[in-house]
Amino acid sequence: HVMGILENSDILRPLILAQTKDSVTIEHETGRPVEIKVVALAAYGRTLVGRWLPSIIWDEVFLMGSGEYVKNLTDARDAIHGRMLPGGIEMMIGSAKGSIGPAYEIHEKHFGSPSVSFVVCKAEGPLMNPVTYTPDHCEELERDNERAYSENVLCIFSEHEEAFVTRQEVLAAQREASGELKPQLGWNYVAAMDPATRGHAWAFGILGGRPDGGLSMVVNREWRAKRGKRIDPKTVLAEIADLYREYRCSMLVTDQNMAEALQSMADDMGMTVIVEDLTSDNRLRMAEDFVALLRSGNMDIPQDEQLASDLQWIRRKVGTNGVASLAIPETPNGRHCDYVPVLMLGTKWRPEAPELPEALREPEPLEDWAANQQDPHGRYSQALRRVAG
Repeated sequence: HVMGILENSDILRPLILAQTKDSVTIEHETGRPVEIKVVALAAYGRTLVGRWLPSIIWDEVFLMGSGEYVKNLTDARDAIHGRMLPGGIEMMIGSAKGSIGPAYEIHEKHFGSPSVSFVVCKAEGPLMNPVTYTPDHCEELERDNERAYSENVLCIFSEHEEAFVTRQEVLAAQREASGELKPQLGWNYVAAMDPATRGHAWAFGILGGRPDGGLSMVVNREWRAKRGKRIDPKTVLAEIADLYREYRCSMLVTDQNMAEALQSMADDMGMTVIVEDLTSDNRLRMAEDFVALLRSGNMDIPQDEQLASDLQWIRRKVGTNGVASLAIPETPNGRHCDYVPVLMLGTKWRPEAPELPEALREPEPLEDWAANQQDPHGRYSQALRRVAG
């Protein structure tokens, strides 16, 4: 494709110096040779770091994922930034497909706010390709496929295909303060996990029932196996047990995966395990429950890139029989939107906040509360014992 453009141009053809099966070298106006090479995206940007770059062009950039993929735009951009020559230009090209991923985040942040680092330009289909996007063709697209018309003619981003949760809804549910929340007086906690030993991540979370009736994901952790290794269940469960005791969780909920073996090990560590079978019949309903809490503002989640990505990738799928189901796609690096089952299970078995005396209704870290209270009549101690079960 590149050679065709060069050879068909009376201006560019004389600049061709050499050609291989995947590259062409042309003469720069300074007399220096410049290689034009087309390479596929690779893990960690390995195909991009073997040369100095006066420029780089990313094509179909909005289809490139972020850190949850082995081959991703984030790692590739990190790899080339130290290889760009002074004055080098990075260009990103793509159609408005899916409101998710690092390129879309750049668009959201910089479109309409040009700077020295970024200038984002948008153009409608007829302006970019008037031969294809004729008035008749645009009218046909608008009539037959509203999504294609929006993306290709109007250059307006649509949500990720069959998206179950929008990016805007995820961002709105995130807490302003980053990090995990410490145990709070007047909250009850339940732990949930989506176990795995190879490939997928072992995901874990703790959800807290707040005194106001809402729900907060206060802890989220995941464990991944190293290449060629397996996750050790005992090691992971030991770490979970520490958090379970710290938050005084009432139970640890898991799905049917390795349930019997994990339940035995968890029992030995002092945890009460509830096994909830996830089936094609109940997964959609359970996902709808926690998404409804997110949308209503009655549930908040931490600022975590992987958690946000997992939520945005789940999809609602309607079969040929008209029956809807929850689709949880597997990403190229083996993850399986692993935080989603954690939220489904934690919401299904969500804890209720206890009734407290009026003086104790303001949430406060347990250790701070215990250190600061005067308790001449024992009412605070009684309330604390009730909260702790």
